Amino acid sequence: MLSSLFQRLVVRSSIESIQKLPLSTSVTDLMPSCRKYKNRKPGPNHGTNPHLGKSGQEWWDWDGMGPYKYRHHHYPNNITLRDVQRRRIFKRTHCERERLNAIRKNDLLPKELQENAWHEVTYNMPMDSSHQRPNFRCTVTGRARGNYYDFRVSRFIFRGEADYNRVSGVMRSHWTHNTKIHP
Repeated sequence: MLSSLFQRLVVRSSIESIQKLPLSTSVTDLMPSCRKYKNRKPGPNHGTNPHLGKSGQEWWDWDGMGPYKYRHHHYPNNITLRDVQRRRIFKRTHCERERLNAIRKNDLLPKELQENAWHEVTYNMPMDSSHQRPNFRCTVTGRARGNYYDFRVSRFIFRGEADYNRVSGVMRSHWTHNTKIHP
């Protein structure tokens, strides 16, 4: 009897505490783990379009800033085309980005110079000038994973070509023919 009375008191107190909570349309207001998303300050590449109103460029002349026009190309898919563009922009701008990053990370230089270098890298350089942007893809299919770096093709293409001896220096391994198994 005492335990059932205790259970009723616990249930009644929990109901009263729930009724005291403010009514909210969002569950994230009550969750402490989601508070970081409530009042987010926009970062350098978040919330605004700095290229609004800029006319579209041809894809072979694209400078990495703003829109570009899609055209017919000889690449396996559009993602491979985008990767080729990223590599071209990286080749053109990565030296400048590395110099600015060296200035930004140098503690001996004045803070104002470091902040100017950070601002230049963050706001004025294309994101494709970073070494992390280009992706190694298969030249035949455009596949991003499972590629052989030496041959620049994916594992499926590599195996298909190796089966017909079209890959130089590669021979299909055989161990079931001409082997003697002694019991």
